[in-house]
Amino acid sequence: SGNVTHSGNVTVATGKSVTAPSLILTPSSAPSSPSEGQTYYNNVSDTVFVYTGTGWIGLYYDGTSKATGGIVTYYGGFAVHTFLTSGIFTPLVNLSVDYLIVAGGGAGSAWHGGGGGAGGVRTAASLSLTATTNHTITVGAGGLGGFSGVGGQSGGLSSMSSRTFSIIALGGGRAGNYLKSSGYNAFYSDAGGSGGGGAGAAGSDFREKGQGLGNGTGTFGSSQFQGYNGGNGVNGHSGGGGGGAGGSGATAGSTTAPGAGGIGTKVVMGMSDANSTLLLASAGIGEVSGGYRYVAGGGGGGTWSGLSSVESGLGTFSGTGSRPRGSGNGNSTPPIPCSDNMGAGGSASTAQGNVQPWPVETTGGSGVVIIKYAI
Repeated sequence: SGNVTHSGNVTVATGKSVTAPSLILTPSSAPSSPSEGQTYYNNVSDTVFVYTGTGWIGLYYDGTSKATGGIVTYYGGFAVHTFLTSGIFTPLVNLSVDYLIVAGGGAGSAWHGGGGGAGGVRTAASLSLTATTNHTITVGAGGLGGFSGVGGQSGGLSSMSSRTFSIIALGGGRAGNYLKSSGYNAFYSDAGGSGGGGAGAAGSDFREKGQGLGNGTGTFGSSQFQGYNGGNGVNGHSGGGGGGAGGSGATAGSTTAPGAGGIGTKVVMGMSDANSTLLLASAGIGEVSGGYRYVAGGGGGGTWSGLSSVESGLGTFSGTGSRPRGSGNGNSTPPIPCSDNMGAGGSASTAQGNVQPWPVETTGGSGVVIIKYAI
């Protein structure tokens, strides 16, 4: 009875037992050559694992929850782990998983600026994961909006990584800012998972669009392609739309017609549209349209005060009401925020902003990571 301390292995004769008030396992990783019945404590996933002779399983494994981490939901014979913020994913058994990784969207711009680019999207099926291995999940933040003359930021990357691999989705590119002759700072839109939209300009120097990774071509879900280009602004007062994961941002049509944001994507995780819709619904992610759910839409461009507004792309808003719109409604109109956990590009906020308070650029939406496996 009492505490038992030993610096090595303790062997108990067959048919005998040891009684103690408690057993303290020193935090460790999986032994390289385990024996059946061997246990260890993983203090990252807060799980005690036991070796069955063929593989490691968590001691509280109930035959359904085969992994820890994130918000767990179920549908149609699958478990879905949704990470709205960064965390750790740990399989309790060897798993084949499908995944969706969406990065944070880029900020929209002010001063007749462009819309922010959507966060990059990585998706694939049948990734083999080893039991007890901790996988670090990073969920990218949306790019912070600035104010007139001070640029916003591109979105943060999202990823899933372990000791042996790393899968990364790039943040969406920030939108371009309007060039004003009196000296306010102007800047090009940035590249990213999807590119930011270019600003309207007083000349031709600042109409360049941000480039989406892959330039709008390639196989969706490959390492070379995560989203589409932003659209150009025009020589006047209208910015281009930010690129989306499903299509390019539109180029502004005239000095009074800004470009719409590129559409998001509805095809995720190597599944059919219908099944991916069920998956996103079970996780509460995505903007609903036509029976499908979209993520990673680009932000809409902006235009002159009092003139037309334009919608951001599908996959920027998941609540009630309309999607965020690139604004043309004057200096006092606040930006309309896009939803978090969808990788949405921020919309262009207000018009020129000749008087303070200067218009604020719209922050992009944060990303999300979803992991799915059969139960």
